[in-house]
Amino acid sequence: MAPDEVDSVHFHFAEGADGAGPVSYCGYEPLPPLGDNATDRLASLLADSSDAMNPPPPGNAEDRSFKTRCAEILATTQDDVLCDYANYYTRRTAVEFVVILAPAAAFANSDWDADVGNWYQQHIRSNDTNRAADFFRPLGNGYYTIPVYVSAKLLGEYFDDWPGMGLLGEFGDRTTRALLVGAPPLLAVQYLAGGGRPSSIEDQSYWRPFHSSHGASGHAFMGAVPFLTLAGMTDDPLAKCFFYACSPWTGISRINDNYHYASQVWLGWWLAYLACDAVNKTEKEKGPLALTPLFTPEMTGLGLIYRH
Repeated sequence: MAPDEVDSVHFHFAEGADGAGPVSYCGYEPLPPLGDNATDRLASLLADSSDAMNPPPPGNAEDRSFKTRCAEILATTQDDVLCDYANYYTRRTAVEFVVILAPAAAFANSDWDADVGNWYQQHIRSNDTNRAADFFRPLGNGYYTIPVYVSAKLLGEYFDDWPGMGLLGEFGDRTTRALLVGAPPLLAVQYLAGGGRPSSIEDQSYWRPFHSSHGASGHAFMGAVPFLTLAGMTDDPLAKCFFYACSPWTGISRINDNYHYASQVWLGWWLAYLACDAVNKTEKEKGPLALTPLFTPEMTGLGLIYRH
């Protein structure tokens, strides 16, 4: 029979890529003249027929795309956090920590902390400083800020093709990672130092391990991380100076409120700095080119990302 006289198709083929087993197609419908490209026309018909016989479940492609994209984000985050920890727990970080610990210990275990606090309350605190404290204080409350940072990361990275969302995702990602890296050392210092609050009659600034949990200011740590992250994301010198200048104010608000000693704010800020520095090192190690896994309903592979 000549190619242009074909009026029926009977074909048997197997799909082995997904392990679904053989799938048969039998068609007995009149066909239009195929002309000289009969082979190509038949292949096209068979492909369309196979799709019609094996439609994807409703919503399956979208669900799979959502799940795989979330899996990519979580996998990348896990790898980055491991690198952050590797950059944090180094000899250099240990030396820097000892350097910042020494003046904090000198202040905490003497009358200097109390003297600085009393001087601030008598000569600096005012209605203006109280208003400034009201503005910066909430930045140190993790109950409010942590969900914001995590949401910024997930939304920004998931919708990274939208204008501005990539930058939002990077800020949320780096801030969240800095909190993950810096939180364990912060908790350790808080309990091992065991200092109390200046507003408490019983507790003082002196270090007494496990006597209290205020040896380092959590507000100073939490409030510094977003500003130090922004400072690490920009190359503009003026912007860097601005963000660095803003980073200690949440901690200073605790001195203003008479809730922490100066040494405790100092430790909280420096622990935030060390955590953000580890994240910055991880980002620099990535270089301008990076490989990322790609999972779509149509294919699985690797993508190449160029950062500029």
